Amino acid sequence: MAGNVSRSKGKRTLKRAREELEREGFIVDRVELTGKYTHSKDLFSEHCDGFDLLALNARGQIRMVQVKTNTRPSKKSYIAFAKVYATRYIQVWGYTWFDRKGWVKQRFNKDGTIKEYDQRSK
Repeated sequence: MAGNVSRSKGKRTLKRAREELEREGFIVDRVELTGKYTHSKDLFSEHCDGFDLLALNARGQIRMVQVKTNTRPSKKSYIAFAKVYATRYIQVWGYTWFDRKGWVKQRFNKDGTIKEYDQRSK
């Protein structure tokens, strides 16, 4: 039963992230690889911990987003991924929803830095 609660919570967080990105002017699609023998379902999971959402806007920006609940994504793998693939237009993000508080968004930059946007209510 606990697995179903966790799965439902994850789906709600993905829905919130999608709605947040759409409010910011992005079109969003959920990226999930499926198949009987698929070990990991996230996009590019062989190169980092993977991405749940792919978002595009009219300015040509592409956001690759890992969505988490109550725990930030692992920095090491996303920093390494961003160092190789991030550009002005291709952005690597981690969105973390903290229950009853709000978002903490992290942008992983090509130079190895992380810009954090803490939108939680205090």
